[in-house]
Amino acid sequence: MHGQYRRLTEQPPVDMKETYGWLKAANLPAATEGLVVAAQDQALRTRYYERKILHRDVSPTCRMCSVGLETVDHIVAGCSALAPTDYTDRHNQVASIIHWDVCRHFGVPVESRWYRHHPDRLVETDDITMMWDTTIPTARKIKANRPDICLRNRKTNTCLLIDISCPADGNIGKKHAEKLAKYSDLRVEISRMWHCRTLVVPVVLGALGTVHADSRDGLSTSEAGFASGTCNRLYKPD
Repeated sequence: MHGQYRRLTEQPPVDMKETYGWLKAANLPAATEGLVVAAQDQALRTRYYERKILHRDVSPTCRMCSVGLETVDHIVAGCSALAPTDYTDRHNQVASIIHWDVCRHFGVPVESRWYRHHPDRLVETDDITMMWDTTIPTARKIKANRPDICLRNRKTNTCLLIDISCPADGNIGKKHAEKLAKYSDLRVEISRMWHCRTLVVPVVLGALGTVHADSRDGLSTSEAGFASGTCNRLYKPD
């Protein structure tokens, strides 16, 4: 099983350099770094590992949901019992980094550290309106109308629809394409209603650390002016 993650990161659409950037910049304790690498190598002692690798007489079924096989990938991105809690918390933390950076860029008072930041549902200044996890009212019915962050910049006459996903690492390409398709109708409708240029910016990070090549590019090429700090914290956290 060793080497599967490495081979995955060598294939498109993975940005290999950014995927491994945390090893140089995250400054994690050695034990934490070792645990992450062990998870990437599928070397954690899950029930599936005990059954298939150690040949012990145990059920390989997940002890949390009692449905799927208890593999590393299942634990970090596929367990229905963890989806409403741990997966949601992880998703919200990634979104909070972006929200915090936008606030800092536009002079909105925030905590000094991103992990202490609690996003407000609505943030407004003279230049921007930013909505957090809010349904956007539209003239015609749009099924997907609640992106994680909607940032309208009146000064540049642009709107960013930022949506975050942390899927299983092998699914980052599929999830990125899904996000673009999901919000395509909303992008067209907002452009029509607000008479502005609207962009969909999917931020897709694999549960074990893979980075979609277009996630960083999407932030970097956006017109919000906050991408540099956001990218550094997303892919090379403090």
